Amino acid sequence: MEPIADVSATRRCPRCESPLGENEPEGLCSRCFLEAGMAAAPETPGAAPDALPERYEVLQEDGGGLYRARDRETGAVVCVQMAAGPVADFEACAEALTRLDHPSLPRVLSSGEAAGRPYVVTEYVEGQRLSQVRLPAREALRVAEQVCAALGHAHDRGARLGRIDADAVRVDAQGRAHVVKVVPG
Repeated sequence: MEPIADVSATRRCPRCESPLGENEPEGLCSRCFLEAGMAAAPETPGAAPDALPERYEVLQEDGGGLYRARDRETGAVVCVQMAAGPVADFEACAEALTRLDHPSLPRVLSSGEAAGRPYVVTEYVEGQRLSQVRLPAREALRVAEQVCAALGHAHDRGARLGRIDADAVRVDAQGRAHVVKVVPG
């Protein structure tokens, strides 16, 4: 009878070749699993900073139409999210976003249109993009549960969110996931 080989040392993620931990199921590592599960359409170009409303001073472009900005009226740091183009029935969509009240979704502060493109202003969430965080399997599942709960909350209130991928989610210093991209289109 042949001895059973120890495969735990050789199990690797087929996408990124990183070793699979003992708590990770057969298949993808936690990062690749989350990216594959949340990936959608290709990245759409964001708005040019000069298309942002005058009230907001751009501090940093976060990609995908998201801007860290300072509200010139209040001094608050906010996130301005520009849609890639026109959004059908944007007023109804923006109104639905204001009904969201979930710990994994930023609070919507205002909305409007600038340079022919809809935008939403939300609280700015400090944290790292999920695409930049390496999580153990249990933590990845906890983050996935938080993201799913946020998406379910939005869906139940008729809000259509933007493309959700690992760059649309931030993980804060306490380890909580936040879906930061809320503008559809």
